[in-house]
Amino acid sequence: MEKIVVIARVPWKRPEHLLPEFWTSERDQKLWYFVHKATKSNKPIDWKFIASALGCTVTQCVERSQVMYNNKIEQLQSHLNDSKENLFRPSFIEKEHNSKQETQHLLNNEDTALLRKLVEKHEFNWKQIAEEWLSGTYDPIKCREIYHSLPSEEYDHLSETDISLSQLDSALFSSSEGN
Repeated sequence: MEKIVVIARVPWKRPEHLLPEFWTSERDQKLWYFVHKATKSNKPIDWKFIASALGCTVTQCVERSQVMYNNKIEQLQSHLNDSKENLFRPSFIEKEHNSKQETQHLLNNEDTALLRKLVEKHEFNWKQIAEEWLSGTYDPIKCREIYHSLPSEEYDHLSETDISLSQLDSALFSSSEGN
């Protein structure tokens, strides 16, 4: 067998190996600062300037920045994976739900009746309603929220004694027996 030696020429220098102690936290911070500053200003990264400032080759700067970006991405991914449970149910939905329940309990029948009358009188002009209702206690948006959270008036005229479930059952069974 004959050995064949192939020589390939590339337009850049062969990478030099640095001592492991070369990349200190201080140099990493400087590299990150230069790269971050260039990307934030939407300018191309001047690797020659960065390499001369740090005392290494362009290839070494690029390789180290790749390692740093990989580390940052892994940190973000682990942070997102750790907080995955918090992503499923945001807390602000729960707070909105609780605030609606609180306003329903704070208002008495007179207040809700007055609010309904003012809505009819001012034809949903929430600014005027807010000024007149409860001496301007609530702002117009809150008045609107309270009004829409009120139960419908459609069934207010019925009281619990008007009809009972047993009467419904007996009426239902008597009509089905006759058929």
